[in-house]
Amino acid sequence: MVYFRGEFGLDVEPGQETWFSDPGQRDTNGERMHTADGTPWGRPSWRVGEQTGVYFGGTKKVPLLMEIIAEPEFDPVLVQKAAWAQEGDGERFPWVTRMRVLNVVDLASAPTLEHLGIATTSIQRAARIRTDPEIHARLIQALAGVV
Repeated sequence: MVYFRGEFGLDVEPGQETWFSDPGQRDTNGERMHTADGTPWGRPSWRVGEQTGVYFGGTKKVPLLMEIIAEPEFDPVLVQKAAWAQEGDGERFPWVTRMRVLNVVDLASAPTLEHLGIATTSIQRAARIRTDPEIHARLIQALAGVV
């Protein structure tokens, strides 16, 4: 899920490579948590080749279909250097996943969660959910303008 600020996210074209970032895990004192081998905790579970619809928080719409093209990496410096980054975003969203745009539509034309058959409550409980092939097919059709 990405929070829609009005200026971010829809200025991409099919075939373009971009990235999204995810938060890491912190303890109750706000300190970054690490796994037993010292890796920062909270690495996204994306897999290369996986397709994902990108939900824009606050809109209840999914205007992007992306393909994961690289394993997630911990890169707070890249995030902080992004044009849209606000102070502290590199530390807040340090996990970077590189993706390729498969399809994009303007927000007004984007399918809603309801249209795709996804309960809004499932998105409220988790930023990422796994969908079934039927939902994935509806997303592909909706983004292609076939409804």
